[in-house]
Amino acid sequence: ATCHENHAIQTPGDFMLGLGDKAVCSTCHTAGDKGGKTAVEMRMLIESLGAETDKAGAILLQADHAGVEVSQAQFDLNGAKDALVKARTAVHSYMVEPVKHEVEAGLAISAKAYARGVRAMDELRLRRTWLGVVLVVILALIAGLVMKIRQTDRRPVAGSPPNH
Repeated sequence: ATCHENHAIQTPGDFMLGLGDKAVCSTCHTAGDKGGKTAVEMRMLIESLGAETDKAGAILLQADHAGVEVSQAQFDLNGAKDALVKARTAVHSYMVEPVKHEVEAGLAISAKAYARGVRAMDELRLRRTWLGVVLVVILALIAGLVMKIRQTDRRPVAGSPPNH
């Protein structure tokens, strides 16, 4: 009731944690006491997981929009989102360790998903590079064929009078 204001219920959010302007922890705690330090540390942990999950999601979405298959990595990233929910729930233990445990699990999943996104984008660049190389080779072959056809058309046919 103290944290969520009993009858003036607010939609919960990360802004409620820590010692910021809208943080409910700041009504009882300051930066100097243990509770304030715990609240700030939990908020930093949760924000770091949220940022890393967003970063991994963004690169996977970019790869997906470019046509690279990353659906498994996107599915796996849901584990990091689940860890974020669990970390937010663990805040109610008022201890850093349970939050840290969930955040570390989510960070590991996010890092793996981000690495898959980087590999997907590298694969896309490699595909585009090779496409360009093959295109140049094909255009060179076409140009060579056109030149050979023109050269053949200019040759006089055996037994026909020369063109003047």
